[in-house]
Amino acid sequence: MTSPKPSCQLIGAGRAGRAIASAMTLAGYRFTWIGSSKREDAELLAQLIGCSAYGVEFTGFEEHAEFLILSVPDDEIESVAQQAIDSGIITDQTIAAHLSGALDSIVLNPVCSAGASIMAFHPAQSFTVDSNPELVFKGICFDMEGDIRACSMGEKIACDLGAVSVILTPEQRLFTHLAMTITSNYSVTLIRMAEDIMKTAGVSEKTAGKMLFPLFTQTVRNIEVSGTVKALTGPVARGDINIIRKHLVSLKNLSTEYNVLYRSMARIAVQIAAERGDINTDIEKQIKRMLDD
Repeated sequence: MTSPKPSCQLIGAGRAGRAIASAMTLAGYRFTWIGSSKREDAELLAQLIGCSAYGVEFTGFEEHAEFLILSVPDDEIESVAQQAIDSGIITDQTIAAHLSGALDSIVLNPVCSAGASIMAFHPAQSFTVDSNPELVFKGICFDMEGDIRACSMGEKIACDLGAVSVILTPEQRLFTHLAMTITSNYSVTLIRMAEDIMKTAGVSEKTAGKMLFPLFTQTVRNIEVSGTVKALTGPVARGDINIIRKHLVSLKNLSTEYNVLYRSMARIAVQIAAERGDINTDIEKQIKRMLDD
């Protein structure tokens, strides 16, 4: 027999909060309270998902929390957890979860004083104001850390959203968050760098997009299907020293940060190319010397 879904409450109506509340509502979960630092944000989300009760933080929250989601900035999680205790909504039946990828469940310790279960419940996904709640969680992974009762609920919710889940240690989560930050945030930075380089040559942003986005999308697909080692292409993978030299000459007229970043990424590419046997030791050394000059 399937266990009943708990009533849910959300504090924080930003992009992540909107996405998870909307997706969970579509999956059959019922939200009874939406709180936010701005009343208008709470009201907008409440109307969107059909929740009748909302307010600023916990003001007006008249029931006990069952599954309380804290979707607030990392440095506010502990203080918001304390506010939840002070408001009297936490009981030993409550499960409280925060969505931070970097912080452990321990920041929710204030609610443990009332016997609540706690967990870090982080979706490995990025959200925008245009995120489609029907699709944005499909096939992604939630990384979790916390007590057994809370993580069991997290596994069920992830499954209901079409996602998978994994339980990690606090130490593992710090490194996985670092890796996900590089993958998501800094891929944006990388594309911005590529756009700026094209603009320097007089290529319009529209044309740059037509050239870069399909390439980037296909590269991600190649990595997913074949892995990073097999997916590497380009002058380093070919051992094309002359092209790499021309790149380095062009970079002298561009931002110092771009020069440093190109060289750093190229060094990692050399390791990959050498690992799969595309370049011999002599070519590897020549490329490394150029990058170090």
